[in-house]
Amino acid sequence: NKAFAFTGTSGDLIKIFLPGILLTVITLGFYLPRFEKRLVSYIAEHSELGNERFHFQGSTKKLYKYYILGCVLPIIVWFVCFILVILFSGVSLESTTDLSSAGIVLLSVFTVALFLMLIPFIYLNYKWAINFKLKESEIIWKTDFCPSCGFILGQFALTIITLGIYWPAMLIKTYRYFAEKTVVLDNGKEKSRFGFEGKMSRGFGLLWGQTLLCVVTLGIYSPWAVAKIANYFITGSFIEEKQGLITE
Repeated sequence: NKAFAFTGTSGDLIKIFLPGILLTVITLGFYLPRFEKRLVSYIAEHSELGNERFHFQGSTKKLYKYYILGCVLPIIVWFVCFILVILFSGVSLESTTDLSSAGIVLLSVFTVALFLMLIPFIYLNYKWAINFKLKESEIIWKTDFCPSCGFILGQFALTIITLGIYWPAMLIKTYRYFAEKTVVLDNGKEKSRFGFEGKMSRGFGLLWGQTLLCVVTLGIYSPWAVAKIANYFITGSFIEEKQGLITE
């Protein structure tokens, strides 16, 4: 009968967000992995199971590697290919006529291509983030690269088809998918698995509502949004042992 709880506060998140965003802008994105590490560590250390706190073990060095190989390089390759296609196709981005026909098609194709190129990075980023310790147990992913990327691809496709309306459902289903593949290891042996039973209707409305509040307030509301969204995902999670369910 142990329940998950999130004890983080919006005030603490403001102290992480303000300098994190400022340093990310000043360093042209170079600080982003450190910002992400600090944020994930905070959320982990303020997530409890039966008064026991989680400890995040992911390293900033590995995250920098994933950002460079999985995000920066693909974007550079994408940008170079985009410029080359523009030059050799004769499409002018400054021409209204071109933009209303071939230019729009070209931009759409390259936008989809960029999403596809970033799917491995999304997977690796998720995998990096799920690396916790709870007392003497380790919490890691038990996933395969290709099926996981295939699942993310399917969710992205639905988001694109619905012109972005589906994106909260994408996040919730992706979290549920990977939560069920998150295992607790005790001395290297699987002891139990995670799961997620948060209601889709509540999460869909929550994510859209919090996002719109962030947009309206030009990002000022972000710390409160993160706290509420984290609370939704964490309190909806559970751990299932082989003997039975130990959390709601």
